[in-house]
Amino acid sequence: MRVNTMVSVDEMVDELWGVRVPDSAIHNIRLYIANLRRLLARVGATSIVNLRGSGYQLVAEPGRLDIEVFRRDVADARRAVADAEWDVALALFERGVGLWRGRALADVPVSAALSAWCAGADDERLGATEDLVGALIMAGFPDRAASRAGDVIAADPLRERAHALLMRARYQVGDVAGALAAFDAARRHMVRQLGVEPGDDLRRLQQAVLSREPVPAGPVRAVGRRWLAVHFDRPNGLLPLEVLPGPTVPPAHR
Repeated sequence: MRVNTMVSVDEMVDELWGVRVPDSAIHNIRLYIANLRRLLARVGATSIVNLRGSGYQLVAEPGRLDIEVFRRDVADARRAVADAEWDVALALFERGVGLWRGRALADVPVSAALSAWCAGADDERLGATEDLVGALIMAGFPDRAASRAGDVIAADPLRERAHALLMRARYQVGDVAGALAAFDAARRHMVRQLGVEPGDDLRRLQQAVLSREPVPAGPVRAVGRRWLAVHFDRPNGLLPLEVLPGPTVPPAHR
């Protein structure tokens, strides 16, 4: 949001009341600011909300806001993935994603403008969680990966990448039925809510599972142009980091 930037009282009025502005709007805003200052003072945060011209400014040093810490941890985690430093990547992803307690401003009524910001922040959170799932699969923790993928799907059932990651996690432990059930669930959500079939990536993944083939490479958020040795049925054992290598199914489960 707009940290270290003056927000005018008129903008606050529009955000809080839209076209139905009460006569007491300006007075109410002053009361809200005073109450906010008192709450912040209780935790030693003084001079945080200051009067600036025709509005107010939230003053915060870099790294003081959770959203900034989250973004920094996720960026560092993606760099660790690029270097195949899985322990570091997992710790950073977990710490960053762990700052969230649900949807952005979930208990706050918001206008259209602020709603758009919240939607973007939520997409960042879910995307980072998907990155965490991919790293868990790569690091050899498919059960944890499946649980995290389920969290993303519960929050947004239309994220194909989360469904694909759940299929991979289940397939990695030889749970073919579970992987296929994950595809069926994805298809139901998409057909019912959007009236469309799953995309090519999900369908190819389903066919690979049905054929008990090594799972083909699938999409993962791009984190760099470095190359990572993974040795999954590729001539030179190398895959670009823009794709996530899928695990092979143990012989006992073929």
